[in-house]
Amino acid sequence: MKNMQDFILTGEEVKVYVGFFLFAGYHKLPAEKLYWSEDEDVGIPIIKTATGTVKENRVGDCPLLSSNELKKTVRGNYDYQFDRNGAVLFVRWHDNRCVTIGTNFDKVEPLGAATRYSRQASKKTQVQQPAVLKSYNTYMGAVDHHDWLVAKYATVIRGKKWYWVLFTPMLEMALLHAWLFYRLVHGKDALDFLDFRRAVTVTYLKLDTGRPNIGRPMEYPSSQLRVIPEHV
Repeated sequence: MKNMQDFILTGEEVKVYVGFFLFAGYHKLPAEKLYWSEDEDVGIPIIKTATGTVKENRVGDCPLLSSNELKKTVRGNYDYQFDRNGAVLFVRWHDNRCVTIGTNFDKVEPLGAATRYSRQASKKTQVQQPAVLKSYNTYMGAVDHHDWLVAKYATVIRGKKWYWVLFTPMLEMALLHAWLFYRLVHGKDALDFLDFRRAVTVTYLKLDTGRPNIGRPMEYPSSQLRVIPEHV
């Protein structure tokens, strides 16, 4: 993966992520622009800052250079404007394509540098990058890694019920989050995600349900499977 990073988080960061995840499950707003609002009837004090990508047609009348205009300039150029209330900053940056970012706490400067391949020079070069883009890409890498891990061993069993597509992702994410907490406790001695998943799977499959087994018993070569200690 291009955004592959060492996926190490503190306990507090994991808890904040879980908080956002749970919050998004019950807090809904009818229009996308309301998520940026600071009005008392829709603003959420506990979540005061946010940064995210914005579609070009969602910035309203904000007088940013259009993507077509920005593409005609040197790669790395950018344009930025605040909304009428001066609360939300919109930044449009010329990268491989034009990217628009909205933020209510980050800023444009200090400018950083991003490494990109130049076809004209046939080598990697440095292009300028606004601070808000650098921050967004830094933390977005962890989100990409999370999604990649969730999808890497995701179940391929499909259900016919409408709620199946909601149940299976929640199960996958719960298992991944359990592994992250497990890693925080055991550090370098922790199992990798695949071995952790296999250990949990085998433990559950071997549970005594009180019903008679049907078919041949399952066997698991002990030499190929590490187990999680009982005290974990």
